[in-house]
Amino acid sequence: MNIVKHSQRTNRRPCRACGSSTLYWGHDLDRGGNKPCEDSKCPGHGRRVSWVLLDADGITVHAETCSGRSNGPVVAPPEPGTDDHDDIVCMAPSPAAVADAMADVVASDYQGLTGPSHGTQDPGAVLADMVRPYLGGVDAEAIDKLVAEAWAARALPVTINVTRDGVTTTLPGTHHVCLPNVLTNLVAGEHTMMVGPAGTGKSTLAHQAAEAMGVPYYSISLSPQTPASALLGYMDATGTYVSSLFHKWYTEGGVFHFDEMDNGHPSILATINAALANGVMAFPDGMAARHPDAIACGSANTYGRGADRKYVGRSPLDVATLDRFTVEDIHYDEALEDVLCASTGCDTWPAVVKVVRALRASADTNAMPIVFSPRASVGICRLLKAGRTWSDCVNVRLRRGLSDTDWSKVTDGVKVSI
Repeated sequence: MNIVKHSQRTNRRPCRACGSSTLYWGHDLDRGGNKPCEDSKCPGHGRRVSWVLLDADGITVHAETCSGRSNGPVVAPPEPGTDDHDDIVCMAPSPAAVADAMADVVASDYQGLTGPSHGTQDPGAVLADMVRPYLGGVDAEAIDKLVAEAWAARALPVTINVTRDGVTTTLPGTHHVCLPNVLTNLVAGEHTMMVGPAGTGKSTLAHQAAEAMGVPYYSISLSPQTPASALLGYMDATGTYVSSLFHKWYTEGGVFHFDEMDNGHPSILATINAALANGVMAFPDGMAARHPDAIACGSANTYGRGADRKYVGRSPLDVATLDRFTVEDIHYDEALEDVLCASTGCDTWPAVVKVVRALRASADTNAMPIVFSPRASVGICRLLKAGRTWSDCVNVRLRRGLSDTDWSKVTDGVKVSI
C-alpha cells in the first residue's frame, strides 16, 4: 500500500468510531479515485487518488489501529465546502457502513446542497451518487435501500420558506425543527403553548415565529412575584397611565410570549386568561379592544399539572387557561445542536456532543432530576475554544456540584472523555 500524507493539519472532525482527533487526510496511491488531487503541495498532485485517514504519525492507516472499529465506520467527514468527499474512501468493511459514512459527509454540507455548486439537488440523490462508486458488485436496488436507511438516520437543520403575498422567501439563520408547527399554529390564529425541557430553545422559537410572520414581538418571563401591573400597566401618582408592552400588543397586534408560564402566580395567569377569553379588557385607563392580529405564545417545562421530579417549583395551571392554548411538544433538536456547536470553532465539537448526549440519555433512563441540554454542549465548546481544559469543562458545565453518588450513577456506562 503506497500511502502519502495530504493534509498539513489534523482533520477537524474526529473518527466517528473511536473519537480520535489526531488524524490527517492522506492518499492511497495504489487505489485510484474519481478525481486527481489538485493540491500542488501534495505528493499525490495530479494523480487520481483515494482518500484515507492516517494516524498522528502521518503514515499508519487509521483503520488498522482504531480502537472503536466495532462501534461504526472508521471515518471522519471532510471539511464542509471542500471536494474531498467526492473520492473519500470509507475503511469500514460493510456497504451499510459506507453508506452511513457518506450520509454523514452529505449532512455536514447540507446547506451547500442548495447553493450554486449543487443547484437544488435532493440530498438523498447526492448521497446515492457518492456511494455508488464504492459499492461495486452491489445492485442498484440494494444501494437505494442502503442509502434510504443511512439517510433516514441523519438529523438535518430545517430550512423555513415563508410565502407572503405570493412571494416566497427563505428565513436566514438556523431554526429548530419544531418551528414550522409553531409558526403554522400562530398563523392559523391559535394561541400556542410550547412545552419541553430546559434548553430546547422555546424562547428563540417564539421570537423567530414572530419574525417569520413579520409582526412585532413582545415577551415577559413570569414568576411568582410578577404583578398584574407588569401586564396591565398602572396609574402613577399624578393620575397618568403608564402603559406596558402587553397593552401595546393587545391594542396593536403581534406575538406576545409568556415565558415560564408554569412558574407564574395564579393571579397573573387569571389576567392572561381574561385577556385571551374576550375581545375587550379593562386596563387602568379604561376598556380596550383586542387587536385581531394579537396572538399569544407561551412556554413551559411542564404541562400545567404541577411540579414533577425535574421541575419541582412549577405550579399547576388553571384548566380554563390551558384550554386557550394549542400545546406543542418541543424536544431537543440534535441537528441544530450540531450547527451551534460547530459555529463555536471548537475542533472537537463532535466528541463533545457525543458525551453530552450520552449523559442526557443516562439521566432520562435513570429518571434523575438533571438536565444536559444543548446549552451544555455549546457552552463546553466555547470554553474549550477559549482554552479551558476538558476536566475543567466537565466540572463547571456537566457535573456542577453533583454528589459522588449521583455523578457515578449518571456516568455509569458513559465514556466522559474526548
